[in-house]
Amino acid sequence: MRYFALSDRGRVRSHNEDCCYADGRLFIVADGVGGQQAGEVASRTTVAMVSSALQKVVPSEVEERVRETVKAANRKLLDLAQQDQRLRGMATTLSLVLLLDHLACVASAGDSRVYLLRDRRLQQITRDHSVVAEMQREGKLTEEETRIHPYRSVITNVIGAEGETYIDFFRVQLRKSDQLLLCTDGLNSMLRDQEIEAIMDISGGPKKICRALVEAANRAGGYDNTTVIVIKV
Repeated sequence: MRYFALSDRGRVRSHNEDCCYADGRLFIVADGVGGQQAGEVASRTTVAMVSSALQKVVPSEVEERVRETVKAANRKLLDLAQQDQRLRGMATTLSLVLLLDHLACVASAGDSRVYLLRDRRLQQITRDHSVVAEMQREGKLTEEETRIHPYRSVITNVIGAEGETYIDFFRVQLRKSDQLLLCTDGLNSMLRDQEIEAIMDISGGPKKICRALVEAANRAGGYDNTTVIVIKV
């Protein structure tokens, strides 16, 4: 198994509010939101808490541990925001993959994604928690319409918001030659799935693929921070 992680500020943003973690077993991406670098605090705090909590978890406890830790991170961000008004309104998305032999445990909140490339076909494992994604699932928007919709950046579920944050949890049995991609929306807002698929299919090892994905997102505009993790089984 090989992997690589890369995070890039992009061409427009003044700083990078994304955060990522990769240790060969656990992989995390988070996209922070909030002004005055508060988003950076949200994403880094959440990634630190989740990565620490999942270091020694046993397979039967993964889902429960993830849900408990996300609740704790949500409370932590709200507490920090109460203590410092500069952090008010901060929040973050979260998507993670925990590898247990040939099983991938996948969890997500928000619109950061996890993809699986299998037999040269790319499929999104996670569901976006956003206004336009929900409208698309209800048949009210096409995929192309979601890309230009004025509410395309409105997220319906994040860590750090008042109320309960919910987590989608998936289990994926991996096969030899599968590839996993974790990314923040700086990638998929700039590139269509077909473009991502083509880059992952022909670009070689994880490091080369990560660089090619980020470069393509920046060529397409680079309007947001872009973070990618590629895992080759």
